[in-house]
Amino acid sequence: MRTFTFLLAAATVIPCAYAEGSDESGWYAGLSYERLQETDGQNEYQALGLTGGYDFNRYFGAEVTAATGIDGDGTFSPGGTYDVNGNTVTLPAFRTSADLTHRIDLMGVGHLPVTDRIRLVAKAGVSHYKYDVTQQTGSSPDFGDGITISSSPSGYGFAGSLGAEVSLTESTSLTGGYNYYAEQGRMDDDVEGFQIGLKHRF
Repeated sequence: MRTFTFLLAAATVIPCAYAEGSDESGWYAGLSYERLQETDGQNEYQALGLTGGYDFNRYFGAEVTAATGIDGDGTFSPGGTYDVNGNTVTLPAFRTSADLTHRIDLMGVGHLPVTDRIRLVAKAGVSHYKYDVTQQTGSSPDFGDGITISSSPSGYGFAGSLGAEVSLTESTSLTGGYNYYAEQGRMDDDVEGFQIGLKHRF
């Protein structure tokens, strides 16, 4: 449903590029901060992204973003002693952590001007991602020595964004919006969250 929503928004905004031509073309670069969370999981991620793009005209462009995690979040379950059918069982502590190694997004971008300084923005495209996941189990008398299991899930998925851009100067803008990434995260969960950043036109 979220994928359909983003595609519908893009389909609404992007045709403006062909309905009204404009010579406002040119290259731009941006820096952004994201805070994301798995929709069906407990892991949260923070990421910094560097974007380079090109506006074909006032309404349509394309961009690529390279992002990396800056603070992965994990879950921790303390160990404890429990009575199971009259027997005392000591469960070990358990910790799971997941960090975003990198993500590359290739997006088509549609702009819909609201005023001279504010534009609505819709993006849709594909994302390549990689995560580092670590699962650690402590030692206990009933379960033996602790173990550590590591994995690095990676793959491709749909990426979309809905937001706005506010011009601060003729060449610099403040950007922000809601981002969605399909089938990412520790267990191929969808990941969503909010982004804020700065964009500079050359």
